[in-house]
Amino acid sequence: MLLLKTRIIQVFEWEALCVGEKEFTQRHFDSLVTWQDRQQDVFFSVGHNKITFQQWVGVIQVGQLIIEVLPKVAKGKERLSPTEYADEVKRWKSVLVDMLRKTGRLKVRITEDTDLAVRQQSLLDLYFQSYLDEVEHLMHLGLVKKYRREARNRTALKGKLLFQRQAEENLLHQERFYCEASEYDRQNVWNEILLAGLRVTSRMAQDGLLRAKAKNLELSFPDWPDRRFEDKDFDRLRFDRKTKGYEPAMILARLILLHLNPQTSAGRDRVVAFLFDMNSLWEDWLLSTYRSSYRGMPDVRIPGKKSQMFWAAHKGGSKWLETDILLEKDGRTMVLDAKWKRPERHPADDDLKQMFAYNLMWKSNEAWLVYPKIDGEPDRSGTYSFGEAGRLGMTFVGIFDETGRHLNKRLSLPKFPE
Repeated sequence: MLLLKTRIIQVFEWEALCVGEKEFTQRHFDSLVTWQDRQQDVFFSVGHNKITFQQWVGVIQVGQLIIEVLPKVAKGKERLSPTEYADEVKRWKSVLVDMLRKTGRLKVRITEDTDLAVRQQSLLDLYFQSYLDEVEHLMHLGLVKKYRREARNRTALKGKLLFQRQAEENLLHQERFYCEASEYDRQNVWNEILLAGLRVTSRMAQDGLLRAKAKNLELSFPDWPDRRFEDKDFDRLRFDRKTKGYEPAMILARLILLHLNPQTSAGRDRVVAFLFDMNSLWEDWLLSTYRSSYRGMPDVRIPGKKSQMFWAAHKGGSKWLETDILLEKDGRTMVLDAKWKRPERHPADDDLKQMFAYNLMWKSNEAWLVYPKIDGEPDRSGTYSFGEAGRLGMTFVGIFDETGRHLNKRLSLPKFPE
């Protein structure tokens, strides 16, 4: 169980965190370096007694320290006062929570009266709260039942009698029957996953009320043995009419059970993490927001990602090209490519070539590189020298609404100048 003295600090992507700053100790540093060495992705770079975060945002817990890594488009080496920094933390944490909700990565239900309290919670507890809400919803609907085969001693003959086990188990108990039969009950992989997630939540949540709620929900399940789950267990799940409602809970359970596996070694603190690539999150948020902004408009279709074979080898093997966002408006095709970074004045050569290929592959006459807006940059555009390759533009999307503190809810498609 987490102790009450657990501390929460915030940093921004591409920001360095040095030993001695913000209660970050040498022990924390050593634990994170050891943890990073075991990962396939590089979540931060390591320097002398410091780590520098990269494009991954979310939350890392090391021992009793929770580090929230927040998004923020880099603006150089600006220096902020403590008050300005705290204000930026609140603003960008709100953006991250809203982006995670909009893209389906966070299902927590926020009403007007709970909005402030929710945004002040740690990101880790927001995931636990979201998971508990989903489990509670499923329990109100009734947990799904499935058939399963079970071999055990019974007081009546049912199913298939297992003669060898009968002789081993019941030589002195002729009134019992060791047999295998079908059972129709709630003990199935769906509910075993739910229970495993509750057990992790009851141990890992920082908020005492969340731990208590998880414990109470556990009491509604039989005392099934602990079971470890891997990626392959979730990959095998097939949602049908009865289990469709489990999908949101399974997404969260997968994160909790696979990403909250503590990794420790002698003398080091436990490290757990929920981290998301900001490039992917930006892309998914743009797609979701464009779809909601143009919902119900028959002249706009936004199918999203599309793949097409780009190259095929004579002896097998192929290369595919995939768009970030493909849409159709007024009968014409448009390709959007999400870029979470601050661009140079003109597109990079690799971006120009990539969008050139997109236009040719999807017979599009216009493609846009979509960047977050920082300082009111104007859109910029140009034409390829090959007429059939169409045009390429750079457009800048405002992240914040008119208040400057909350995520923008409506986006307009870019337009080339006439």
